[in-house]
Amino acid sequence: MWTLAQSGLEYVRNVIRHEQMPGVEPQEGWLHVSKIDNGDELTRIAALVGEFGGEIESWPMERVRAVLRSDRYFHAIHYPRAISVHPLNYALGLAAAAERVGVRIYENTPAVSLDPAGVRKRIVTPHGRLRANHIVLCGNLQIAGLMPQIADTLVPITTYAVTTAKLGPVLGEAIRYSGAISDSDLADSHYRVVDDDRLMWSGRATAWAGDPRRYAPALRAEICRIYPQLGKVALDYAWSGTLGIPLHRMPQIGELGPGLWLASGFGGHGLNTTAMAGNLIARAIARDDPAWKLFSPFELVWAGGKYGRAIAQVYYWTRRFAEAAGERRAHFGEFGMRRTIAMQDDRGAVDAMPPPEMTLPSPAEGTPFAEAIPSAAEFVDVRMDQPTAAADPRTEPAEDHHSRCD
Repeated sequence: MWTLAQSGLEYVRNVIRHEQMPGVEPQEGWLHVSKIDNGDELTRIAALVGEFGGEIESWPMERVRAVLRSDRYFHAIHYPRAISVHPLNYALGLAAAAERVGVRIYENTPAVSLDPAGVRKRIVTPHGRLRANHIVLCGNLQIAGLMPQIADTLVPITTYAVTTAKLGPVLGEAIRYSGAISDSDLADSHYRVVDDDRLMWSGRATAWAGDPRRYAPALRAEICRIYPQLGKVALDYAWSGTLGIPLHRMPQIGELGPGLWLASGFGGHGLNTTAMAGNLIARAIARDDPAWKLFSPFELVWAGGKYGRAIAQVYYWTRRFAEAAGERRAHFGEFGMRRTIAMQDDRGAVDAMPPPEMTLPSPAEGTPFAEAIPSAAEFVDVRMDQPTAAADPRTEPAEDHHSRCD
């Protein structure tokens, strides 16, 4: 199955190049960044993927922060062969390629009803009827109007996206990586640089569709929190999209009945799996290839309706809260470690200094011994931590990243 997913990736890459699709602009690489200090865990993941023949790298914190100038990030796993594309232009390019070889595409022609019985299945549209030996249902929640029982197997997750105004050279200084970046296992904080100096950012997933303008400020605040050096960020565009995610989180690929096929449930998996599904079903119809049966164990499971949505929303809230708490612990842990190291360095520098010369006053004749010892005010250990000019908050601005965020 890993090999099939890789073949889907290679199909997308090759068809873009072969058809010379305009405006698709594939960008190489995907960097999955951690906001907690879990380098050992990511190294194990990289080793496991490597056993399947996948190209993957484990990046240490120093390498991550060299390309992503944010102290919120620690380690990462890097997929150098992954690509990000302009999905609309990719779809238009596929349509043009299909039409060149004789495919007829009817836009704005919904399938109103479907009768899958018999050898020649019937599809009803607002303007006529069609019959076909094979029908392939491709889509997610949009299938509800035709086969609601299929849509009921998907949890709808809406994610929101924004694109900033042009940010200029400061964006290139903050983000020195040209591929896609993710810093969450949820549908949160996925972004990449587009048009050279714009930032496209998505996240804040919900189980119910909302107005993208309502979530745009939260996405803008997230950008500012991760990259405060960008200053005041203006947004030019905001939109949303709804994914369909099965409970087992695997794509739904297979034959529902004789000649009736399904390709659905790709939420969170990427365009490579849609290409993989198309090729599997095409080979099954044309050549009776049984490779699609690898997905047979992942059956259609009812997603719980509105109760499933509520559970999904609570799950997202809980995971988001847990990730934020883990991020804060990691951030404060790193801050404490830096402070400890700095104090040790300062103490070592002072210890290396020769002890100061100190002369005790000679007690006058007849003075009691106790009175001859200097008081605490006079006898101060020079190794005590005293504020220096560089550390004095009145002479050095505090390093508070949040204060620089509009």
